Amino acid sequence: MSDAYPIFFSRSWDYPKYPRNILDASPNHNRHHFNRQFATPPPAGIANDRVARQQAPARERVQENTQLGVPYDRSGDLERLIKPRKLMIQQSNREWRLSAGTSDSYIVISYASAHFPIDPHTGTCPRIERVAEQMAARSKCKAYWVAYRCMASPDDVKELTKDVHRMCDVFRGARQVYVLIPEITLENKRFWGTRMWCLPEARGATEECSKIQLAAEVWDDGEKTTRLLAEHFMGLLTLSRLELISLGLEALSHRRAPRSEFHQADLAFALMSLLRYRPRMDPEATLFQTLARLSLANDSDRIVERAVCLLPDPFVQHHSGFVLDDALGARLWDIEPLCQVAGVGENNEVFLDGCQSASIRWKDVPRIYFHGRTTWKKRLVEAGWQTAPVWFLFGLVLVWAGGKSAESIVPGTFILLFGLGMLLRLPWEIQRIHSGKVWGTTPWLIGFEGVLPIRQIERTFFGNYHGRLKYAPSSGLYREPDEDERLGRSPPWTEDLDLRNAPNLPPNHRWFTLVDTGPSMHVHVFSARMPPSVALICGKEGGMLRVVLCSYEANGNLLRKETVLRMETPMLSLTKTQSWIRLSQGWDTELDLRERANGEYVRREHARRGHR
Repeated sequence: MSDAYPIFFSRSWDYPKYPRNILDASPNHNRHHFNRQFATPPPAGIANDRVARQQAPARERVQENTQLGVPYDRSGDLERLIKPRKLMIQQSNREWRLSAGTSDSYIVISYASAHFPIDPHTGTCPRIERVAEQMAARSKCKAYWVAYRCMASPDDVKELTKDVHRMCDVFRGARQVYVLIPEITLENKRFWGTRMWCLPEARGATEECSKIQLAAEVWDDGEKTTRLLAEHFMGLLTLSRLELISLGLEALSHRRAPRSEFHQADLAFALMSLLRYRPRMDPEATLFQTLARLSLANDSDRIVERAVCLLPDPFVQHHSGFVLDDALGARLWDIEPLCQVAGVGENNEVFLDGCQSASIRWKDVPRIYFHGRTTWKKRLVEAGWQTAPVWFLFGLVLVWAGGKSAESIVPGTFILLFGLGMLLRLPWEIQRIHSGKVWGTTPWLIGFEGVLPIRQIERTFFGNYHGRLKYAPSSGLYREPDEDERLGRSPPWTEDLDLRNAPNLPPNHRWFTLVDTGPSMHVHVFSARMPPSVALICGKEGGMLRVVLCSYEANGNLLRKETVLRMETPMLSLTKTQSWIRLSQGWDTELDLRERANGEYVRREHARRGHR
């Protein structure tokens, strides 16, 4: 009898696009060029709100430009600004000119470009500059910083992008940060607060402009995330690294929601302003890749490993793949990772190392070996049916040899009938001998599509029903816990096979059942797009294992996350350690299913690997 789950024989030999250790990078990882630029030069006044790329539509904002060929180094960290590269400085003749940032004291003007349009001919806004000069005099400064004046030209995309991603350094070094709005109304304040970069700007605000007051008046998100961030940066509350990243990501997501024209990775770069280390920008990186790189570069308490263990809400379409909400009710800090992310791959993929794995069997129900305790009743029954042929033959001999003698016929007939009765009861007695509590079985993970009554499942697996299998009480979204004890009950809709009473299925999902014949002997009901063939144990939480069920795509040697279940801890000792697997964080869009069906997925994988 095997004492371990079947092994998943697979390993990824691909290079990560962004490895954790530079030694695991591809030999060609430095041969990248920055070949994206603006399709058309943006208006000059756009640069202050995010810079030009934020205001252009996503499909028109960038285009392939092989003639540009500017080398772009995406490795390492982005250096910090000790002082602004450029400032508007008051000269000796009291004129204001754009000069190199040499002043130690300056102010910053923050505003929304929709409130103060920039003259497209002169590239200036006299109203902003007039207020900036007045505020500089009030603050006893001879320099001020304003985005459309002091950042790089929109034609210099590379330098402009670096300026945008280091704006937080400019705001932190300023003596004062002034927010400019047309009128002091709640509507104008909240419109300014919808900008992606308002949180880094507000972090640089001085005590004269209370961050807590901004959280209450400007950001309309229930005063939850931004209020906590404000208290943290004012020293009133200490957030852990996990809380800081998760709350910052949630707060920035609220800023991003009203504005669909942001570059998909801008949310990550805005979050970067709240952290210590800042990876260099890759213009082709997705939001998931940028967030994962940012988390791996900083001491984030293994947030990427924890995010792998989370189950996003299946009824909500998640575009980034980096989801920190768990449909099973856990928080990031509740999860203890049992694996390590070795790198980030294409799209929403990560490379995992050190996780335990087991294969899921779908083609049939294998022979399940098990053993139980031998009781005195079982010994008595076993002795009875083993001696039944002896009693039967002995009675037959007495009847035949006794002839017409009643002294031999009566006891012989009794012994004959006793032996015959025991032989006739033999099928039921064998079931009695092999029934009872199971003390050990061959561990298997066996799946089938749909649902069945648990009596029928046990008869199919063990030949009879004796209450061996139980539904897991807290494994997933479709559990039915007992009211008195921590035991699982059969969902009513699985017993009568009436799926009309079943819970609503997420889009493109199907019902599946997973039977665990290991130590727990649990049955799990779940939904997924594709039948998972691999179970990855990636973490622990709440006294249970976090098991990621994945479908396997042999053409790309890729595991795709389908769902997450909570399973019993003894399963961990019966699985083997897996080395370097490539895991995709679920399905991106409906196009994935269609591409996979018509072979487009295979063509893309071959092209990515260099096959022709």
